[in-house]
Amino acid sequence: MIQNEVEEFVNLIQAKRKEFDIYKGNIFAKDNTILIIKISRTEKVFYGVCSNILDLLIFGVKIRKIQFGIVLLKNNHEGWFYPENIVIDNIEKNIWKKATDQQYKINNPLDTTLYFNNCIEFKRIFSMYY
Repeated sequence: MIQNEVEEFVNLIQAKRKEFDIYKGNIFAKDNTILIIKISRTEKVFYGVCSNILDLLIFGVKIRKIQFGIVLLKNNHEGWFYPENIVIDNIEKNIWKKATDQQYKINNPLDTTLYFNNCIEFKRIFSMYY
């Protein structure tokens, strides 16, 4: 079940739910770009992204079949957007580390240049990459 804030954000940016046989989490599509959308419910923002799906998306990028990004929400309209090139770079540089639970752990400091506090700012950042 999608959290209310994620559902509200998805509606604001006009994304569509995507389901894959291997993963039925918060995956959506916007303008031919796959989005993983996560929300943090802690005072100190913290996110976990399933390594199975993320590694598969990275493989898809490398063979030039897909494009994707990750949205890290603080609430229904505010957060960070990471395009695939920065996601891959953060993983390769071990900034985002895979934990024993097979999730990439994402926490502060997050990139302030990728921060948005409303739907218009999200769309502006998104359009810089896709």
